[in-house]
Amino acid sequence: MKKTRYYIEITMPGGEHLDWYGVCASAPTPLYKDKITGETYCYEFSEDTSWAHKGDENNGWRWPVKLIRVEEVEVEQQIIKLPSENKYKNGYNWKAKGPNARLRKKTSADIAADKAKKDAEFFKMREEFRNNAKKKK
Repeated sequence: MKKTRYYIEITMPGGEHLDWYGVCASAPTPLYKDKITGETYCYEFSEDTSWAHKGDENNGWRWPVKLIRVEEVEVEQQIIKLPSENKYKNGYNWKAKGPNARLRKKTSADIAADKAKKDAEFFKMREEFRNNAKKKK
């Protein structure tokens, strides 16, 4: 999928190590850092609309923004799978809530099989107990 990257320069008086989190928190669009060049970019940019609030003192935006260049890039969508130890008992990565929760419920056949298994174990233990009691007499 093709997307347009807008490389921008944000002047941070306190330095990037101090102001970066404030810039990201108050930016109108998500900001990213290029891993190779270290430049800041975003996928949506319009000086008239999205960054127009930079002069508004109520918003807290105090960093001047300048567009450096525009580049069209090919972006692959990645599916990130959570580690298996992060899953709940129901096999999903979220807790089920409400009437439409997708829990894996036991079917009637599973319930009947479990009951039969427990009954068989009970009768087996009862017979062993009776046999041990007869031997002691």
